[in-house]
Amino acid sequence: MIQLKNMILNLKTYLIISILFFIWIEGVVGLSIDSTFFYYLFKNGDYSNAYVEGLKLKFYNKKYQIYDDKEIYKYIALSLFYTKQYRKSLEYFNKYLNHSATIEDSVFDKIIYIYKNENNFDEMKNILEKYYKNNREKYLLNKAKIAHLEKSYSLELKILDSLVLLDSLKYKDLSESIHIIFNNKPENKSYLKAFIFSLFPTGGYIYTERYSDALFTWITLTPLATLGTLYYLNGDKYRSYIIYSVCGMFYLGTIYGSLVSVKLYNERIEEILYDKVLKEYEKSRKTGFNINFSF
Repeated sequence: MIQLKNMILNLKTYLIISILFFIWIEGVVGLSIDSTFFYYLFKNGDYSNAYVEGLKLKFYNKKYQIYDDKEIYKYIALSLFYTKQYRKSLEYFNKYLNHSATIEDSVFDKIIYIYKNENNFDEMKNILEKYYKNNREKYLLNKAKIAHLEKSYSLELKILDSLVLLDSLKYKDLSESIHIIFNNKPENKSYLKAFIFSLFPTGGYIYTERYSDALFTWITLTPLATLGTLYYLNGDKYRSYIIYSVCGMFYLGTIYGSLVSVKLYNERIEEILYDKVLKEYEKSRKTGFNINFSF
């Protein structure tokens, strides 16, 4: 009788252990399927659904701890980044960094891109110091990158010169190309000169190379001014004053427009310079320069 009870007890224990084991196996298999589906969605560019699956994977992985949390956080952050949810992606990038002693260059590129949009260069530099301080070459590369994003072009050129000293074969062509781009950069337009030129109708627009606006101003003001003068000569001062008032407001608008054009012109020059430098970086990256500004 006692022996029978022991057999039943052992059977119950075996059944409980078996059930728990099968539950665990089912969870592991399910987690593996979720993981495969998550990475499948990400690699195929379905980032919105990849983000949702990533959250599920993160939740179940807490229980089974099969996958590295760092990788899950990284792909969730990238999924958010590629759907332009930058602020939210930064939250997961930070979780990725909290679980990692190193940082991938591609991840660093994404993080500093977000901080650039927020004009938060201090955080860029903090990450640079934390993760690259022991690698002189990568430290200088990424420091040059940050200097370029910050538009500290003189600092960027100095860093590139330092890289040439570090490895002239690898960085000489890049440094020379970027020096040439900066040396050939058109001068910024002056607000004072734009104001002086704008005292003559269309002059401000011509100075800032907005020729279509200059033509429109000339086509509009000339007939109005002529019409106002004809009314005045014919003794219709009331109508001539109205037309002259319209011309005056339009003229003041052209002065303001010329000053705005200076800002737009200088920004356009900066963008052209920025794009040219990025192309040189990208060209060099393909031939061994490990830096990437493409997102």
